Amino acid sequence: MKTIWYKSLLLSASLLALLSSCSKEDNATPTTPTTTDKTSGFVASTIAYSPSGSSYFAGYFDGIPSGQIDLTQKTSFKFISPVATYKNAFFSQATDGTTGLSKLVVDATGKIVVKGNIPTTSYIGGVKIINETLGVYAEQSTAGKLFTFDPSTMTKTGEIDMTGAKIIDTNDANLYYNMVYRASDNRLFAPLYTSNSKTSQYYDATSIYVEVINLTTKKREKTIEFANAMDPYQRGSLNPLIDETGNIYFLTQGSYGLDGKVGPNAPVSSKPQIIKIPAGTTEFDASYRFNPVTALGFPNLIVQIAVGGVYDKNGIAYACVTAGEYPARVTELITKFAQGKATAAEQAELYQLVIYGSNYKWVKLDLNAKTATAIPGMPFTAGFSYPNSYKYDDKLYFQMLNDAEKVNGFYEYNPADGSAKSLFNITAGGVAVGLVKLSQ
Repeated sequence: MKTIWYKSLLLSASLLALLSSCSKEDNATPTTPTTTDKTSGFVASTIAYSPSGSSYFAGYFDGIPSGQIDLTQKTSFKFISPVATYKNAFFSQATDGTTGLSKLVVDATGKIVVKGNIPTTSYIGGVKIINETLGVYAEQSTAGKLFTFDPSTMTKTGEIDMTGAKIIDTNDANLYYNMVYRASDNRLFAPLYTSNSKTSQYYDATSIYVEVINLTTKKREKTIEFANAMDPYQRGSLNPLIDETGNIYFLTQGSYGLDGKVGPNAPVSSKPQIIKIPAGTTEFDASYRFNPVTALGFPNLIVQIAVGGVYDKNGIAYACVTAGEYPARVTELITKFAQGKATAAEQAELYQLVIYGSNYKWVKLDLNAKTATAIPGMPFTAGFSYPNSYKYDDKLYFQMLNDAEKVNGFYEYNPADGSAKSLFNITAGGVAVGLVKLSQ
């Protein structure tokens, strides 16, 4: 009897505890499970062109992407183009195709989501993340202005005092794309991109102008000029070319031949060049310049292009440069375009030949010796518009596009042993353009 009574007591106590627990849970305020955004992995992105407009795709991968990838199985966007990254976030023009600066992360489920948005009056230009609470951005339609924001909260915090900044009044575009931050003296260097929409050229000046900005005071200090050079918008992923000691390099484009000045006798300003602001100074080194296409051994190319630069270490950088002649048809079309005589069909043909023409090579640049050497083991690539490059840990990642060889993805290059290999290939979703690594 004693045993039966004891077991009954335990059962009653258990039921009472269970009922009490249910009562407390029923009366408690429901809680929403917390989610943790991804702090590792990669985001790959593509652009698919069509006559009716472009489509964009992006997707998250736990590890570095590899093999054959159909990115249409991931997420489509009206627009997505990572222009800056910071830890596990990246920043893009608003993904709905409207104006605005958006911060994107990957949530716990692997979905790319907008974490915050700053309204802007026009599409964004350059974006530079300085630290957790300070970022700087430019707008395309706001001449000579830079705005500050807090990347953690995605709130606009003010403007840089740009009083006295260089503006070319005859041009309708005066803005900043690829800004370089030097931590040693807390200075921001903002090269001016200036263009007149009434000309065929992308850049309408024959000097490079860089605004030197003190981020301690949030004020512009001065404008420095480098004569006989054009277009500091290096295209690609706009990596800052700054070495360990603080030397800053700008990869300038020249005119792409759109000024009608092509070939070996074209002025130096019409050709690509690398120029330099030495460490510890806020002035250009007037004696430093070199053309990476000529350094590679192609001084007589009709059109010379060098884009997509990225710095590694010990004075070594990389870029995508023309390394072979374009078809004669390109020269003919560029000449007509420069003269304003190219028809819409001819412009489309030129676009196709230049954007997708695989006559570029990724090359190793020795910034001290002023030499250029093609990376072995990598095919020719199309390199004009989106020659993105990245450095993650001790390896380099280069965008590759070669229709003839069915290459559309990224290659991985290991500087330690000089080896290069295909990392992944996009089978659907357009042209591979982005490869963002998330970090803590």
